[in-house]
Amino acid sequence: MAITSINNPILLKWVDGSARFIGRPIKVESYLNGKLNGKIKVFHVNKYWNKEPADYYIINSAEFYERIEFFSVNKTDTYVGCPSSVNERNYDIVFGFLFQSEIGSTFIPIQNKIKGLNFNPNLKIFENEIILNLPSFDKNSEKDNLRLVFNN
Repeated sequence: MAITSINNPILLKWVDGSARFIGRPIKVESYLNGKLNGKIKVFHVNKYWNKEPADYYIINSAEFYERIEFFSVNKTDTYVGCPSSVNERNYDIVFGFLFQSEIGSTFIPIQNKIKGLNFNPNLKIFENEIILNLPSFDKNSEKDNLRLVFNN
């Protein structure tokens, strides 16, 4: 446990109660710029930190713009959010399971000009599909298109 805690400091936060266990990724077909992408992980969250009901997704991929390696899509409040902090103390995937700190559970709308990315994701939420744009890593492209298809 000691070596794992050093490499994954969020586990110490989980033990002391300042981080929570989200779980494994759910099954979703993820398309980045129209191409099926198996490197995107989607986690569903059904409770906020204060235990109130929630309906949002945490999406993760190293292929996304560096400030949004982890981000949320909140179905209830219809927004895309950047976490207030994204480091191994606030988000980490350990043995395939996502852990999130209390600080990491705070999201800022991606459109926010001061704390967000001042970027309009053009979010569209349908019954079994979510479509949005993200800032691109690629210097030749302004945005990447992400499409998530949920096969219930």
